[in-house]
Formats: sequence, C-alpha cells, structure tokens
Amino acid sequence: MIDIINKNEVIIRYRSGESKRSISKSLGISRNTVARYIKQYDELEAKLSEAVDKTVIAAIQDEICSAPKRKVVNVKKKAFTPEVERRFYELIAIDEKRKEVLGTNKQTLSAAGLTRRLNSEGYKVSESTILIYFNAYKNAHPECYIKQWYYYGKRAEYDFHQIKVSIAGEVKVYHQVTISLPKSNYVFGLLYKNENIKTVMDSIIKFISFCGGVFEEMVFDNMSTVVKRIIKPNDKEYTDDIIRLSTYYGFKITTCNPRSGNEIMLSL
Repeated sequence: MIDIINKNEVIIRYRSGESKRSISKSLGISRNTVARYIKQYDELEAKLSEAVDKTVIAAIQDEICSAPKRKVVNVKKKAFTPEVERRFYELIAIDEKRKEVLGTNKQTLSAAGLTRRLNSEGYKVSESTILIYFNAYKNAHPECYIKQWYYYGKRAEYDFHQIKVSIAGEVKVYHQVTISLPKSNYVFGLLYKNENIKTVMDSIIKFISFCGGVFEEMVFDNMSTVVKRIIKPNDKEYTDDIIRLSTYYGFKITTCNPRSGNEIMLSL
C-alpha cells in the first residue's frame, strides 16, 4: 500500500534520475506500483504541457498532487499500533518540554507512568511492551556534528524570522522568510504580515521563479505549516499543502530534528 508521502518520494526520485528498480528496492514498494505512478505522472505532465484552459490546468495540477487511492486490506493487529506509537512519542515530547521549563523533577516520565497514562486514555498495551520502546528511545545515539558538502542546486534552507519595525512611532511586527543557499551563501528574503501556509507557498513559488529552477531539496525547521505531526524523532507527517507543492515542483522535503537548529547551517 502506498500513501501520499511515498508517492511524493517516488516522483522526486524519478525526476532526479533514479531507476524504477532502485526506487522500488529503496522504498520497499513493488516495481509495478512504482511504474504505475511514474506512468501516471508522465501522462499528466504531458497533458499539462499541452493544456491552455485554466480550469483544465488546475484540474491536472490537482490530480498530480492528489493522494493515491488506498486498497482496503486486513492487517493483523499488534499491541504497539501506529496510534499507540504516535501518542507514545507525543507524551515523551510533552515531558521533554516540561523538563526544559522545570528542569529534572520527580514528575519525570517512566515506562510505568507512560503505560498508566496510555491505558487511562483507552490504549490497550502492557508495561513490558512500553518498556522495550522506552528503553530504545533513551538509548538512542546522541547527536553529533558533521560538516556537509553540497553542489550547486542541491539544497535550499527555509526559515522564518520575526522583524519589528517602527513606522510613524508605531511598532509593527512582520515575518521574514529567509531562504539560504549553503553552497553559495546566497540569502533570499521576503517580508510578510503573517506566518502561515499561504506565506510558505507564496514565498517558495516566488523563490523558484526568481531562481529560474528548482533545488533538489528544501530544508525546513519543524514549523507547523510544514510538519503536521512528529510521530517519532525520525518520522514526521507533513502537511498536505507542502506535499502537494513538493510533488508539483519536484523538490524533496527535509526537516531537522526537534530543537536541533544546528543541523540547518552545518555545511562547507
């Protein structure tokens, strides 16, 4: 079964020149499924290049960016379901945030406490199961700093900054979109009144238009306009709008880990 994120990944890799066989093996998706979505994408691109009517163009664009239809299959249930896993990491994230504010305290989360909380919320899972995943989380490898090398056109880094301006004695707040290119150290900036998904979409489209091309990957901090939910540290659910934009223009979405802004600008 393939979801919109995997469909997006198939198209991005295909546009980057990766073979269908390699995509299939890397993503764990059947070659027939990969071939079907690539064929559909090529056909829609061909139609789009020939279309003139704005209504037809919009319909084709929407189909390119739409989620694939899902087949209903019977899956054997397990205790640590995706729903339990999602809530498990949400509770850990809440605890980490509390530690930032209060420091280490007696209310620090434990496997037993996690189990009680999950059970009280209606999730049926044992403490032994939670203990396995909780220990795996605690024993995760610590972060390290690795210098990166990029070639031109490889990577663009997206971020927001708040700008306060005094106009006629009145302080006004604006939101600056900053798109940095680590290879050339070039910085592209725009000011907006709001920090929302419309701002993100508009700024990326203007950036692509300004550059006259698309960078291979666009790196974002964990802003809510891009990341809908952090399921676990290395697994995130992106918003539908950013996935559609990525699919249409062909750039890969990359995000840094929570509270790890240092990952953005480590480059040569």
